[in-house]
Amino acid sequence: MFVVSCDGMIQAMVAAWIFYQERVLLVLHKRTGGWLPAGGHVEAEEHLLDALRREVQEEVGLSITVIGPAPLVENTEYSEELPLPFRVASYAGKDGAEVTIDFVATTDDDRVVLQASEAEDFQWLSLQELQESRIISDRVKTLGKRAFSYYSEVKH
Repeated sequence: MFVVSCDGMIQAMVAAWIFYQERVLLVLHKRTGGWLPAGGHVEAEEHLLDALRREVQEEVGLSITVIGPAPLVENTEYSEELPLPFRVASYAGKDGAEVTIDFVATTDDDRVVLQASEAEDFQWLSLQELQESRIISDRVKTLGKRAFSYYSEVKH
């Protein structure tokens, strides 16, 4: 477990690769101008899963269920176990460091309601559509392929 400082030294981010009927959701983010999974910043003293659900609800209006293998260590301070993340990435730059934790999730509803201040558009994509897209970055395609593989392994 790591402690995240919200004083500009380390910022924690969460992202959800959301699946509905063998398709993954990507949104066109206004800030980055790129197609990415839904997600955002973890607030001070906020649990990662709470932050993930809040960000997804705010950004795309969906309720999600986070899926993944059981954690290796029992979490005794929170009533809900934290599934193993799909990916953890660290970035450092002039504005400080950032840790992004990506989870795989499912939803029972594909009716997206975008928050206009954060996202311009959305797509539900099959693996083939993701790989053939000309508007999605190679990095996101690679991560998407890994997310599909992870989803296939843990969905049952």
